[in-house]
Amino acid sequence: MLVVAFIVLAAIAAISIWAFRRAPDPLSEIAEMWRLSWGKQIFLDFYGLEAVLLLWMGAHASETGSWLLFGISAVTMPFAGAMSAALYWILAVG
Repeated sequence: MLVVAFIVLAAIAAISIWAFRRAPDPLSEIAEMWRLSWGKQIFLDFYGLEAVLLLWMGAHASETGSWLLFGISAVTMPFAGAMSAALYWILAVG
């Protein structure tokens, strides 16, 4: 599982960097996605999955005392997404 977490972290970071470099204005592209009906579904699904990951990380932190790492992951998750959860897994679980 640790290898999978590293792969997720590296893949998402690389794709995010590539996408931000190609987009002339990434924030306006994100806002444009929200205007589309499927864009709303993708956003809500994405943040719903993040909420489930936060619940898992919170439960894990309550058992292990890794509250600082949980806090950092929770704060960075809205813009770092799965990278935060993958990093939490690497540092707190792996």
